[in-house]
Amino acid sequence: MTEDDDDLLPAFTLPPDDAHPGDIAERVMQMPEHRHLAENEITFGWLMRSEPKFKGGRTELGSVHETAHMGQGGFKDLFEQLLQGMLGHLPQFVVVINAPWWEQASAREREALVFHELLHVQQKVDKYGALKFDRDGLPAYGCRGHDVEAFRAEVARYGAWTADLADFAATLRESA
Repeated sequence: MTEDDDDLLPAFTLPPDDAHPGDIAERVMQMPEHRHLAENEITFGWLMRSEPKFKGGRTELGSVHETAHMGQGGFKDLFEQLLQGMLGHLPQFVVVINAPWWEQASAREREALVFHELLHVQQKVDKYGALKFDRDGLPAYGCRGHDVEAFRAEVARYGAWTADLADFAATLRESA
């Protein structure tokens, strides 16, 4: 060990009590877009990533992971045990937040990020678009992607050329 070992940060930590994203999530889950999460008692665990993660050349502010799909193979039980030990429970979903960004973000930015990450958690649908339920008849939840995936250059050249982009553009105009 060297003197510099004390400077190493753990990759993940628990959120600070005075700025816990779970507290924001409790408020956000009372909003119409997220009320289904509270009504179906969907559980979340919150972790802070000590160092920024880059994805596609951009800094990832947050991510959501379905706990059932996080551990693989023979290490699944070990992963669940470690996660439960760290969080105090085994949630259905884990939300990971970029700690350096969170520390400097405003209250509105923090709420917007929590709102965004919770939008990834939706009731699953089958290939025909019908809602899925588990063996007990309860809604089956999973993670979904973003509503729109596009490039600025694409939109600059062709405008809102897909139904998704047109709907997104209309939403932007309405919110302005």
